[in-house]
Amino acid sequence: MNHKKKGFTLVEVVLVVVIVSVGIITIVTALSSGNKYLQRSREKIIAINLAREGIEQIINIRDSNWKKNAGRKEETRLRMNPMVDIDSWFSSGTYIIQTQITGGQQYFYGTWSFTGFDVTKWTSGTNLQFSLCQTTTGWQACPWSQPISTEGKFFRSIHGIWLYKKNTNTNGWDEIICTKSTDTFAGGTCKDWGAKEYRFCSTVDYIGNIVGKVELCWILTNFQK
Repeated sequence: MNHKKKGFTLVEVVLVVVIVSVGIITIVTALSSGNKYLQRSREKIIAINLAREGIEQIINIRDSNWKKNAGRKEETRLRMNPMVDIDSWFSSGTYIIQTQITGGQQYFYGTWSFTGFDVTKWTSGTNLQFSLCQTTTGWQACPWSQPISTEGKFFRSIHGIWLYKKNTNTNGWDEIICTKSTDTFAGGTCKDWGAKEYRFCSTVDYIGNIVGKVELCWILTNFQK
């Protein structure tokens, strides 16, 4: 009786190994690409949320101004620091928003930044004035420090576009320069009862798996009807 034993030839074994290897490499590559995509998406979402937070901080400053100056609530109410009686108002330019504790409460205030973010410098030079640091209680501005985060490096700046006064005669908005309440414009001073709006953008630049930028813009009114 003839008993023939069949086995795999060397060629067949090599072919199987090659097919399995290609399959494994394809799966690993797909997983790696997917992970990078998820990480990039996460970094962008963080940047969007930080830009939104910048807008909320400016709104908080406006509201703090309103509460502290309730007796003069029809004024511009865009003082850079609502807790300090210094005649300094938001206008066009670049700002950094920081925090302070007064009476056990946290308040936001704006500080000037005369040099804008430079994408060619990133974590060196004046860019560090826009640094954000991730802490156990949330994100905080940490000017002139290396940005700290487990997700990447994030930088935020507030860009004031302009301050406008409602012109009831033309149904339009007139640009006004108001860095101080004593500044004047056609028809009155910056510290009057007229309706005004502040147009600004909150910008977050970030470095992670990619280099990205998010910019959200807003119009802030002083509640004048």
